[in-house]
Amino acid sequence: MQKQEPISNQTQIFRHDARGCFVEAKFDRFHLDRVHLQFVAYDKNRPQGQRYTNNVNIYIPIPEFLVLYQEAASGVLHGRMQQYKTTGQQESLYGNRRTGTRP
Repeated sequence: MQKQEPISNQTQIFRHDARGCFVEAKFDRFHLDRVHLQFVAYDKNRPQGQRYTNNVNIYIPIPEFLVLYQEAASGVLHGRMQQYKTTGQQESLYGNRRTGTRP
């Protein structure tokens, strides 16, 4: 008998874990032409079911997600972050392309 995935992971495309946090992309909003990004911070010392300390959900249009993903995968986004840190810039690393706020 196969072990079933928890409900929260059934719509997961990918998940990237870091220390005390993770981000996952989900397909549960594809019918709205959006990718669902969930950013979660957690504390392993808390009881199971109460470990999330912060949770942010973002619904991004699929074409913009593909551009963002490519920038992250190629290192462009990381390079921009390093440049912002060096120069002390406070602008968003990635903004809405339609409003022209994207660097």
